[in-house]
Amino acid sequence: MTETTLQQIQGATSDVQRTWIITEAILSSFPSVLQQAILAAGVPHWFNAVVLAGLLEIDTSDSENLLQVIQNLSFSEPFGQTNYALHDLTRAAILWHLRNQQASQLQLFNERAYQYFSTVSDTHYQLEAIYHLWQVDAEAGFLRFKDEMRNFRNASDFGSANTLLRYIQELADVGLLSTQAVANLDRQIYWTGRRRAKLGQNEQDPGRAEAHFREALRLWGDSVEGMPNTQAISRPLDFKQHIEQKNQAYLEQKLGDARQAEDVIRQGIWLTELGNFHTEKEAWQTALDSHHQAIQLNPTDAKAIASRGETHRLMGNYEAALADFDRAIELDEKYDWAIASRGQTYGAMGNYEAALAD
Repeated sequence: MTETTLQQIQGATSDVQRTWIITEAILSSFPSVLQQAILAAGVPHWFNAVVLAGLLEIDTSDSENLLQVIQNLSFSEPFGQTNYALHDLTRAAILWHLRNQQASQLQLFNERAYQYFSTVSDTHYQLEAIYHLWQVDAEAGFLRFKDEMRNFRNASDFGSANTLLRYIQELADVGLLSTQAVANLDRQIYWTGRRRAKLGQNEQDPGRAEAHFREALRLWGDSVEGMPNTQAISRPLDFKQHIEQKNQAYLEQKLGDARQAEDVIRQGIWLTELGNFHTEKEAWQTALDSHHQAIQLNPTDAKAIASRGETHRLMGNYEAALADFDRAIELDEKYDWAIASRGQTYGAMGNYEAALAD
């Protein structure tokens, strides 16, 4: 290692920067085509010869030769049975370099990665496709992320849900998500934990119930002040006694953090979720108070308005429920849940023709 490289390492301000300096020194001894292949390999979370061919737009026979070299490098490791991945810190360093020095090349790699991964129906490929789509088209990526997270939760496919959350959290950690996108990522994490908690409450097998509760606590950070962590709780019964308290404490802590930061978007999200939580407990007035506050902060938040409508529906306040559902659908005409809930409201009122129309 040269004196210049050592000085650069000493002047680096983070592990990622130091790792890039070392990686760059290693790459400098390789042919340019191999250098480019290694940079490309750091863009997705995993790669193989076909992936490299798509990223570099070369023949698979050429990418197989490059893969033979890359897979034997010290910072490369097997990923599954037939794929490879760069070590996490090396990959983070390459991405840091590309974002700061070769942004247009990174964009091109992301576009090519999305084009390839999106063509394969396998879930692992689709998860990778969403990660790259978000960087190519943030709005489209966010919508696809929300849809897939809902599908994974409904199917109890929590392995895929957790992987996708980890991929998008990676983008948030390096500042690539908008404030609203980060807030909605937090909401998706919460919803996934809430789904696990509900499954745990309904599970008859003690072992499986405990596994759901532990995972809910993990997703919620397992650090709400005054609540026991997973290591301090040893029996499923203990979890059932604490999980709802943990849920409420988590929501109140999130709301408190948002208020302290004067983050209106997050305040609206957590007020809405608190309203939904209290609705499930049939604490009607507390639920309505939370929903009213959320809507005051953002009068055009379709989710908050529809959530208040659902509280009214469950209370039997059908006219108020219809008004909220109508407004939510006016704001988002593709809001399927609000449309279905409005249909249920019409049905409860005996207006079956309108119910069937929804």
